[in-house]
Amino acid sequence: GLRIVRNHLHPQAVSKDIVLVEIDERSLRKIGNWPWPRSVQGQMIDAIDRLGASRIVIDILYTRPSEPAEDRALAESIRRSGKVTLAAQTRLGDVHGKQERGLPIDLFTSKADVASLAMSYNWQGAVWTMPYAATVDGKSMPSLAARIAGVTKYNSGQFRMDYSFDPDSVPRLSAVDVLEGKVHPTAITGKTVVVGTTAVRLGDQHAFPGRGKRSGAYIHILAAETLKAGRP
Repeated sequence: GLRIVRNHLHPQAVSKDIVLVEIDERSLRKIGNWPWPRSVQGQMIDAIDRLGASRIVIDILYTRPSEPAEDRALAESIRRSGKVTLAAQTRLGDVHGKQERGLPIDLFTSKADVASLAMSYNWQGAVWTMPYAATVDGKSMPSLAARIAGVTKYNSGQFRMDYSFDPDSVPRLSAVDVLEGKVHPTAITGKTVVVGTTAVRLGDQHAFPGRGKRSGAYIHILAAETLKAGRP
């Protein structure tokens, strides 16, 4: 409780180095229900790449194949970019959860980095700490937050989230605007771009201390901002 009060008394803006491309309600209305064909998701990667992103992190799971032609189109977009990180579900449930080997399909992992989106929840469903990395098949896999922050050397264990960062200060772009070429390069050039779902009807909503609920992409971005600020 005291930490929530402190965060509200001393809010701070994020670095602006990390941009969220959100699959929001407006995008769903214009492009169609989720999941979109993977060729369309590939077009989004192509568009972000053309706009000069330094790193593209996809907070979407690709654990199962779809139409072969669609999968090939997405894989080709990932290959062309050469700077994509895909999410893996390495743990499910509250507290420490159970191990889950939810890796992207091989067609995609051969062309992209992979990072863990696992989070530790308390009994209220809030995320107060995040892992630096996860262990998958006996090997260390960086957390999505570490990849977003560009951290290449990280500790084992967890770090504490800094919720004094204002989630409303995270730069956001609607996915439909990216796909329709309505985004100016200055919004993305040289920045890390996180692609994630934010529409409430798609789920992926988590307790955000003092602010209700937010999509998982916000949690990962604020965790990355915590790491970038050196405050774990």
